[in-house]
Amino acid sequence: MAVPNNYNFSLRDVANELPGGQSSLDECFREATSSKFDSRYQGSKNSLRNFRNYNNAPKVTLRVSPTSYLSRNNNAVAFNIRVTSNSSWQVTESVNWIRLSRTSGSGNGTVRVTLLQNTGRIGRYAYINFRANGVSFPFLVEQADDDDPRI
Repeated sequence: MAVPNNYNFSLRDVANELPGGQSSLDECFREATSSKFDSRYQGSKNSLRNFRNYNNAPKVTLRVSPTSYLSRNNNAVAFNIRVTSNSSWQVTESVNWIRLSRTSGSGNGTVRVTLLQNTGRIGRYAYINFRANGVSFPFLVEQADDDDPRI
């Protein structure tokens, strides 16, 4: 960080921290405000980072529905997950028996999940992970085995 972590920093330190090449304090604050810095913030000024008013930052929401899925038989099956968010989001899975119709979106959307048939002798489970700007939601998927299609 260009701004030293003390009470004495210069206009040049501030200008170096912000993109653009500002040469006056007014230009620095205009650029800082457009970068979601709040020049009116009255907290500690021991580093440029403290010009951000984190209490007023928009909160990221991420909800999925349903919150888990249980397949009581071993057949291939497909279902939908509804995503509600005020941000862009990503979805990942880490097993080869789950297929996702999409891996990202923005705002509200739907992800179609397909579970391939379980031909093994044990039930299986995995997590599908939804993420949006630091917020995450693990979605549990369980599927019965070939020997006993009842979980």
